[in-house]
Amino acid sequence: MKKFPELTLSRLVVLAMLMALEIVLGRVTSIGTNLWQVSLSFVAAAMIGAVGGIAWSAIAAGVVDVVGTLVFSHYGYNWQFTLSAMVIGAVYGAFFYGIKLHVGRLLDWAYVLLSIIVVMGLDTVFFNSLWVSLLYGMKFEVAVVSRLPLLIEIVPRLIILMLVLPALQQVPQIRRMVGVKGE
Repeated sequence: MKKFPELTLSRLVVLAMLMALEIVLGRVTSIGTNLWQVSLSFVAAAMIGAVGGIAWSAIAAGVVDVVGTLVFSHYGYNWQFTLSAMVIGAVYGAFFYGIKLHVGRLLDWAYVLLSIIVVMGLDTVFFNSLWVSLLYGMKFEVAVVSRLPLLIEIVPRLIILMLVLPALQQVPQIRRMVGVKGE
């Protein structure tokens, strides 16, 4: 399966709208502290992955991080978070571009669960703990332990993504963009 789709004008427009949605969801629905935050931005990030594939999703995630941080952040810009955002964008693209999902298929639930575990393991637990430990002088182990309660998000993320992504694939124009065949 081709994970690097062509950047057409329609794909660019959809990616731009999803990027704006991710910024809004990341700021409007965000709760937490400077050490951890919870938001619904993962929904838009997964949708970007489904539309953009690996490369475009990584680039889009980097742009979202830079723009969102420069416009809305109270903590300042750190390139490390942009790097991890780009890795996570690529992961979402690898998992969701070209993959047809069905709410009624147990294997699809397991596949989306695996994607969430990978994303949260890399981003929530590893990268964010690493960057927070470096920025605030906290021991890495302490940062990891402080972020482990966020793993409770796995189940709500699974349910939300399994409701959103298959529904997104039902829109004919989007279905073509995400690289799946119609029914």
